[in-house]
Amino acid sequence: MGVKYHALRSHEYESTEINEDDLSGNRVVLPKILGLIPSISFIFGLIVGTGIFVTPTGVLRGSSGSVGISLIVWVLGAFLSATGAMCLTELTLYFRQSGGNYVFLRSAYGPIVGFLQVWITFFVFSTCSSAIQSIVIVNFLLTPLIGSCSSVPEVGVKLGASCVFRKYTHVCF
Repeated sequence: MGVKYHALRSHEYESTEINEDDLSGNRVVLPKILGLIPSISFIFGLIVGTGIFVTPTGVLRGSSGSVGISLIVWVLGAFLSATGAMCLTELTLYFRQSGGNYVFLRSAYGPIVGFLQVWITFFVFSTCSSAIQSIVIVNFLLTPLIGSCSSVPEVGVKLGASCVFRKYTHVCF
């Protein structure tokens, strides 16, 4: 019995199950390798991200030091994030194509808007989030070495973040 793959044709919205022997050059084949628990963990990691380690003090300062108001801000943020996730789920179920936001925007506004979304996501959002994650990682790695009483030197953070960022780009590309 062959391995089952989930294939999507580029000109149709329907999906079919195919065997490994039926693969041809004109189809996009996406193997199902993520189960329920890894998928939930992945999405949770994307939503929470590294911000949970950096922003609590800023939220607490912004709410005048009130823990209750800061918790309301976090719950409101979680509600907005869940609402956005449900909207994207609805769009994904409607279009049945791989490509995510590109497919949604291309269908609604045309190919130029779809292209711009991909371009901005790749060159702006991805690089900015990787840079921020690199800075957070280096701050958390250097703080135990230097001690929590003194601040981490800016040069060390920049040097370490550039190394971590380089490793990110090396692994991804």
